[in-house]
Amino acid sequence: MGLAPEERKAQALLLDQSVSRNISLASLGRYSRLGWMDRRREAADAREMVQALDIRPSDPERPIKTLSGGNQQKAVLARWLLNNRKLLLLDEPTRGVDVGARAELYALVRRLADEG
Repeated sequence: MGLAPEERKAQALLLDQSVSRNISLASLGRYSRLGWMDRRREAADAREMVQALDIRPSDPERPIKTLSGGNQQKAVLARWLLNNRKLLLLDEPTRGVDVGARAELYALVRRLADEG
């Protein structure tokens, strides 16, 4: 189960961290082996999610606080899609995003719903 809260900056994002870290946050077990992190795999998976969700700019190492609200929200969704969560709770997912990003987010949610 994943949650995209209404207040993404206060409740969902580590603003001083990179897009990559924010995306992989809920999947750290996937990248650790005997206490060591596979940063290369983490970065590759984050790059894949950035491309799949069209997060702009497409630099996974960029601090997430420099992204627009819509792209920050896409990163929150990418966090949960990385491990193919079966249930996503979206609490006002388009709050504080511009009209273009709102349309993209609704299209993404519709596509996810259609895919089950």
